[in-house]
Amino acid sequence: MKKFNGFSEEDIEKLERAFGDRPNYKTSTGFTGNKKSKGDKENWKVGQKRRRTSHLSNKERKKLMALHKQVDNIFVASSFITRKGDEKLTKKDMRKGENSNLGAHGVHGSSTFIKYKKNAKTFVKYCLENFQINHLSDITKGMYYNFMEDRMANGKPNGKPYSSKTLDLYKNSIQKLAEESANGGKEYQRLARLAEADVTEKYNELKERHNMKYSKTDYKRGKNHGERLGYSYKESLKIISKAHDISPYHGAMFEVLAHGAPRHDELLKIKWRQVDTANNRIFLDDPNQTKTGRPRFIPIPKSTSEKLQQMMDLGLAKNSDTRIWGSRMSTDDVYNLTKDLCRKGHVGYSGIHDFRRAAVEYHVREMKKEYEKGKVSREQLVERFLQHVTTDERLNPIEIKMERKRDKNGKVIYKHLTDSQGNPRYYPNGKPRLQSQWVPKRDKNGEYVRDHRYTEQEVKEWRIDKLVNSIVSQILGHNRTDVTSVYKNG
Repeated sequence: MKKFNGFSEEDIEKLERAFGDRPNYKTSTGFTGNKKSKGDKENWKVGQKRRRTSHLSNKERKKLMALHKQVDNIFVASSFITRKGDEKLTKKDMRKGENSNLGAHGVHGSSTFIKYKKNAKTFVKYCLENFQINHLSDITKGMYYNFMEDRMANGKPNGKPYSSKTLDLYKNSIQKLAEESANGGKEYQRLARLAEADVTEKYNELKERHNMKYSKTDYKRGKNHGERLGYSYKESLKIISKAHDISPYHGAMFEVLAHGAPRHDELLKIKWRQVDTANNRIFLDDPNQTKTGRPRFIPIPKSTSEKLQQMMDLGLAKNSDTRIWGSRMSTDDVYNLTKDLCRKGHVGYSGIHDFRRAAVEYHVREMKKEYEKGKVSREQLVERFLQHVTTDERLNPIEIKMERKRDKNGKVIYKHLTDSQGNPRYYPNGKPRLQSQWVPKRDKNGEYVRDHRYTEQEVKEWRIDKLVNSIVSQILGHNRTDVTSVYKNG
């Protein structure tokens, strides 16, 4: 990023226009930058065509509304989307399965709540259209199989096929609806059966029959442009440059996307008071601001921090609690602006989420380069990681420490990795895939050892590549380091 030397008179004029009620930008995608008035919001209504209910009779539409209300009631009753308190049960407390590997009871993230409810309502609408159900209790396993097979065979309304990941999201949404409906008693007994194991087995059979199983490319984030996926960091700089042509306000937004890697909805929830210009970071710590409510901070370039600070100094941030970009732009506005900038910069459009790929490329490259050149030490990288996990106590909780299980001779004991049917898994060269077994660590008195999940001593022993990937995982809002791989090309 170029060094920031303050706004020019031209920049200030652009900012004044950007913060005005009617900038009236002329773009190829219809983005104007105009602030939505109360009148605009009142006049905008979702019609039957958009809801895809124009073919239904008035009686059927009323019935659909009643069915959707039942879906709402089930998900609201199963929601645990609140700020953590001393006595509040968390997702970790509500894990299912003997090894806590079967998900969790309830819904714990605001974005998950919205997605699951939307997909469940689509399924219910399908059941009404094709089987004339009157109540959720009328839904059977056969209806579910028909719905999923229709999605696999016929694809989306526009003719494009569903991805395996999207189908799994439908499956998980309906399964969650079925699981939580069991709390409604006998009334939902038939619907609750959709959460049984044989339904999942049948679903997997349907995916295999329609050749919809996961492939390696499904694990990769982003849209394909030739042999690569998503935006490269170099391409993100082209988009940032074109955004600055509109105004520094818009340019700063794309700088945050390309370096801080917030998700789309997280970006629009950022407020002026969350910008820490002294440390060049933005805190995402408001209730339900992030996916699953996991608080974190994201790093931003010093120049971006200085631009946002000068905007505040100019009096453009009249209220510190105002959303920086979300108060002026909707989801569609950000999409349309990005499409226009991609066209101007001759960059293949790949949505908003794919700026996370550019951010991963940037941070991995910069940290490795700084370490190799001696500009940053292992201790400094350790400190950088610990700053992330000490942002909130939930990110580094005190728990029972684990260690690898060993035999009498001190050798690590391994076990075969198996697939969902219990069959051993092998590498392409024929060697078995092994995994070390972990057991609770005990002290000399036989008591469990309890400590923070991440301690400075343990983190210092990590390999540099693990340390770098762990820092990037924290920026992305994940705990697992393997999550970074889906944002890398190759």
